[in-house]
Amino acid sequence: MTASELLAQYGITVAQAREWIMSKLSTPSEIYNAAVSFGVTSEMLAEIVAPVVPGATADLVESFFTANGFDGSALGSGGSGGGASNEVFPAEFAALASLVTLNTNSGALSNASLRSAVLAKLQDDTDYDALFNPSGYEGAADGSFTADDLGIAGLSTLLATQENLESLYYGTLIRTFKAIDMNEILQIQDFATKNASALQTGTGDVYNQYVALMVSVFEDAAVPPIFTDEMLADSIALSTAMVAELAGGGSSVALFDGLFAGFIG
Repeated sequence: MTASELLAQYGITVAQAREWIMSKLSTPSEIYNAAVSFGVTSEMLAEIVAPVVPGATADLVESFFTANGFDGSALGSGGSGGGASNEVFPAEFAALASLVTLNTNSGALSNASLRSAVLAKLQDDTDYDALFNPSGYEGAADGSFTADDLGIAGLSTLLATQENLESLYYGTLIRTFKAIDMNEILQIQDFATKNASALQTGTGDVYNQYVALMVSVFEDAAVPPIFTDEMLADSIALSTAMVAELAGGGSSVALFDGLFAGFIG
């Protein structure tokens, strides 16, 4: 996808984007954060400014942001030889398509509230941006996430933006944890305790049995649910902040890494 094609989806012309970028050169954080939020790659930025910055390339754009204290390579330059390596959903989620949803909750579980709660636990806001940077995930290069990209049958195509990744992540986590009741927690803990050594490998027949157990747990809503909205918000904020710190530190992590393993203890 070209810059003009991506911007057109937001009703913005290349000329308008160029004018805005040039007016913000003294505050590169605004340009960087906007690029991350809207899935604009370094190659697209080079395309936008090329008429007024002769010789602009994706590498030059990345170098500019790196020199200003940002992770320029995170903007996913095609010319850098890099590329997205993380899947949004682990393979196990293919059997849990019914859990995958955008977040439409309000109050403590709204996207805005959860984002604020996570940021309050982080020392560096760019860690959050690194975790939800669309260019870090497979399928985002063309500006959209399809059902095939995400491995989730029946999912509508989504623009590859930070806002959509946030909504997909929070919505899916909330629905997932609202599907667990206390009896199921005890069942999971019992299985994990009896098979602790075998489960640590993350592979093999025992791990497959564990995944099958988790799938059965998530198939229906909890009766009664064990988390209040406030408890769930606190739990999601804490776990997301921990993953964001890893992402900001350069570790290769993805949104749902460790979701199944996290119940093993």
